[in-house]
This record gives sequence, structure tokens and C-alpha cells, in this order.
Amino acid sequence: MNTITKELERIITEYTPIVAEGNRVSIGLLDGILFLQKGNEEEGEAPMVIRVDAMAERLSLTVEELFEG
Repeated sequence: MNTITKELERIITEYTPIVAEGNRVSIGLLDGILFLQKGNEEEGEAPMVIRVDAMAERLSLTVEELFEG
């Protein structure tokens, strides 16, 4: 895939300052998790490393259900 969706572009724009400070960001998706972390530019990595881990099951929780109990 050689294109970046508007949604991914927005995530990159919004979270770049946070990641540049050395913080890691995890974003929950319906069927996976998106991880953002600062890349090691001295070793040739991009300024931000993006990793997606798929999950075997699809999540379907509301925010209320997630934070109950």
C-alpha cells in the first residue's frame, strides 16, 4: 500500500508531537491495536515507527462497557 488514508494522516499529525517526546501511543481498533513509538533515526529508522497487531477476535464494546466495574 503506497497511499496514506486521511484517517491515518490525521493520527500521524495529532500524535507526532507526543511520540517525538519519547512517549509510546497505543490506539485500540475493532480488530487490532495500532502502536506508535519514536524511531531510532541514528539506525536509519523513520522518526515514528507504526506497528499494527491484529487480534483473533473482533471487539465490540462501547466506552461505557469498557470502563464499567
